[in-house]
Amino acid sequence: MKRSVRYIAGVFLLLGALAFSLLINSCPNPMLDAVKKEVEAYQQGKTEETETATYTVDGVTFKMSYVPGGHIFPTGTDDSGEATVTDAYWIGETEVTYELWYAVYTWAVSNGYSFANAGREGNDGTIGASPTAAKQEPVTFINWRDAMVWSNALTEWYNAQNGTNYTTVYNDSGTPIRDSRDSNAAQCDNVTPDEAATGFRLLTSDEWELAARWRDDSTNTVGGYSDHWFTKGDSASGATADYNDATATGAVAWYNDNSGSSTHEVKGKAANSLGLYDMSGNVWE
Repeated sequence: MKRSVRYIAGVFLLLGALAFSLLINSCPNPMLDAVKKEVEAYQQGKTEETETATYTVDGVTFKMSYVPGGHIFPTGTDDSGEATVTDAYWIGETEVTYELWYAVYTWAVSNGYSFANAGREGNDGTIGASPTAAKQEPVTFINWRDAMVWSNALTEWYNAQNGTNYTTVYNDSGTPIRDSRDSNAAQCDNVTPDEAATGFRLLTSDEWELAARWRDDSTNTVGGYSDHWFTKGDSASGATADYNDATATGAVAWYNDNSGSSTHEVKGKAANSLGLYDMSGNVWE
């Protein structure tokens, strides 16, 4: 699908959003009891409704939505490709906010982490703003190495605050990578994500596209997929028409024509069928 504004699956950047919307490694995994129950309920066919899990640490809350695995779905702007994400997973309902980034970043730099970039709130936010302020625009001005290392920090921060034992995804010889500076580029660039890990990580391209395309009704969907509906590739995530329809696109995304060349607080537009916001527009990529 087109992504004229915002959501990347692997963290390439221009303004560098933490554009991976948090994702816990493939289900089933050891999770909080509430999350386990939701997964079990879905796997038993008890619901087709959006499943969510809420995480709160040090007064900062973020939610994650469940994405079913095992579906063949179309890929590409022209819907000419196909892919399958075998395992189900949990994805953050929004881009990573500056509030969440800053809370984890502050803990991380006091616990052995180093970052190439400190991050900002949106496109014009200041660095190091008070975490008690309402910082609900996406974090920007970071690179993918920062995002990868920050994911490890989020995992360790969450464990430290909640007594959980999630395991980091990005490791070197069993040790979490905790430095995203250019001097540590080789360690970051050569890492292989640990598929058995249970902590937070970045999305793959296919995982992003499945979550973006998922649809609960047949409007503006690709034909030929009998097990589910998927939004067309020439449309924003959750849109009822293609990109040429300003009303349909503007309902779900901030982009050139309606953003005022600025980022906005998350959840400013309608969510898609999985309850995910800004999948096709907020931070410019």
